[in-house]
Amino acid sequence: MPPNNMEPIGLPTSFTLLPEHIAKFGYSSHALGKWHLGFCSPEYFPTNRGFESFYGFWNAMGFHKSHLTAGDLKNMWWSIGYDFHLNEQLALGALGRYTDDLIAERVNDILFKR
Repeated sequence: MPPNNMEPIGLPTSFTLLPEHIAKFGYSSHALGKWHLGFCSPEYFPTNRGFESFYGFWNAMGFHKSHLTAGDLKNMWWSIGYDFHLNEQLALGALGRYTDDLIAERVNDILFKR
């Protein structure tokens, strides 16, 4: 784990992830919850690694109702930011709602769209 969340690291893009493989056979995949595999540039985002959608937080940790997290773990109170996303965009509608409730609703939405 990096000393802080602002370091440009992630799972190398040379690795092909499972959703990229199964998409070839017509399967869809959606990432929900914690990504934590890199977000330093767009090619690391879950939707660019084979997932059709992503809903959750990119960072290693955060508060599950405010969705605030620290960028620098050594200076937590000086690097707080909002971290809850729908695909590549901030999901500001999640503010004040518990992560588990949000994820359950998203699962319901995904399943009923099929």
